[in-house]
Amino acid sequence: MEVNERCQCKLTLTFYDENNVLLIPTTLSYNIKDVYSDTTVKTVTTVSPSSSSYAITITSADNRILDNTLTVEKRKVTCQWYSGTTLVGTEDYEYDLINKFYVLLSAVSASPSVSPSISPSISPSVSPGA
Repeated sequence: MEVNERCQCKLTLTFYDENNVLLIPTTLSYNIKDVYSDTTVKTVTTVSPSSSSYAITITSADNRILDNTLTVEKRKVTCQWYSGTTLVGTEDYEYDLINKFYVLLSAVSASPSVSPSISPSISPSVSPGA
């Protein structure tokens, strides 16, 4: 999956037990890390799903670029779900975070004249599907 920087997205999980029967977990814990730098983007968050499917909202703040010298960063969402206190499942999901403002420094040339600067912006309300 690819997501543009500073855009919100959702990761929808469907839970099954060891017999492949739908399961409503007691709790779901997840965190988000940047794969390349091992930086924690979102600390462990715990929720109580009310059905066998749950959509994790990955916010625009979670999808901020950490290293502007990269065209793409890789994020990993680590999920663990429990029935009572028993760990039922764990799974990692990875996606590419696209740096929309990446500029090759070699493509930028110096200009002897002074010109006003332009700052690009992106709307954080864009919500691509997961």
